[in-house]
Amino acid sequence: VGEWHSHPVGCPPLPSADDITVFTWLTEHMADAGLPALMAIVGDGDGSSWFLGQIHPDTTWRFEG
Repeated sequence: VGEWHSHPVGCPPLPSADDITVFTWLTEHMADAGLPALMAIVGDGDGSSWFLGQIHPDTTWRFEG
C-alpha cells in the first residue's frame, strides 16, 4: 500500500531526506505495478502530511513550516 510513520514530539510532519528517499523508491516500485505510491506522516499535535503519486529521483524539495 505504501509507507506510514510518525515523527517525534516537536518535529513537524514534513518529510525528511530519508522520507524522500523512501518515497522515491516507493514511486519507482509501485509504478512497475501501475499504481501510485502513498506515504503518510503524522506529527504530535502538528497534524499530518499525505503524499500520493510519483516523483522523479531528481526532484528538488523545499518545505516551510
